[in-house]
Amino acid sequence: MEHVRYEHLLIFGSFMVAAWFIVIYFLPRMLLSVFKRAILVKGFGEGPVPINTLYTQP
Repeated sequence: MEHVRYEHLLIFGSFMVAAWFIVIYFLPRMLLSVFKRAILVKGFGEGPVPINTLYTQP
């Protein structure tokens, strides 16, 4: 009877756990950064939004 080795599954599983942690941890931060930059550069239609100002939309 041959001995079955599962080291590759352990390595793959740990890689997948690390990959999911990276995605769950960094994706929201990256998206927030992209949205902030887009709002500051393009604004809400009337042009860029100045930094450190209160902006309201009716």
